[in-house]
Amino acid sequence: MVHELFEHDPYEMMAEVLRGRPVGRILDVGAHAGSASLRLLDAFPGAEVFAFEPVEASHRKLVGRSRTEPRLHPERLAVGQRSGEIEIQVNALADTSSALAPTASCARYHGGKVREDHRELVRLVSLDDWARERGAGAIEAMKIDVQGLELAVLHGAERLLGSSVLAILSEAQLTPLYEGASTFSEIDLFLRERGFELHQVCRIASAGPEQRTTCCDALWFRADVLDGFVERVTGAELAGSGAAP
Repeated sequence: MVHELFEHDPYEMMAEVLRGRPVGRILDVGAHAGSASLRLLDAFPGAEVFAFEPVEASHRKLVGRSRTEPRLHPERLAVGQRSGEIEIQVNALADTSSALAPTASCARYHGGKVREDHRELVRLVSLDDWARERGAGAIEAMKIDVQGLELAVLHGAERLLGSSVLAILSEAQLTPLYEGASTFSEIDLFLRERGFELHQVCRIASAGPEQRTTCCDALWFRADVLDGFVERVTGAELAGSGAAP
């Protein structure tokens, strides 16, 4: 079960924090059928979204959506720390597919949804390599949902993180649902060491009769961007109250 923690969704919050800053390119890593990509396009009407999805059936849905949305660019690629090839376990529920095997807890919580249907060998890229090959230029925001490989994606984007990325929305596991999955604490520490700060845990998921918290979606921003947002909303609140700064 997914629990929303705020009235706004994370895409609205990302757009609000980045308001007034040029956002031209966004990466949706683990795009599945493209629902998050479309939300990002709605939130950032001046941006393009490059949507990475390795599973063939899900990628076909992305391609179909891109025919009526020219700002959506599907990429049938898996994303990780380095470039090469990787085998994806495609599950009965495509959204649960991963290069990592589900843990016993995952199987207990999700049952047949994580039953393996088949496997697909796909091209694997690091985001730094992809951006260099494509001549993509600045990437201002990223959304990552890759079933436990989020930290590997970030390791492969060191150059982008240090040059242009302002915002990151990532799924993060609290109870590892895949063997070797990166956890929230690992992702948070990695990003803090590179100048990003956590702004919100936007939603959490729980599972089982014990209602164990299994994963969350969280938003990080570059520290100076978040500082500027805090100053802006604090100043607006003071102006609204008539208080002196």
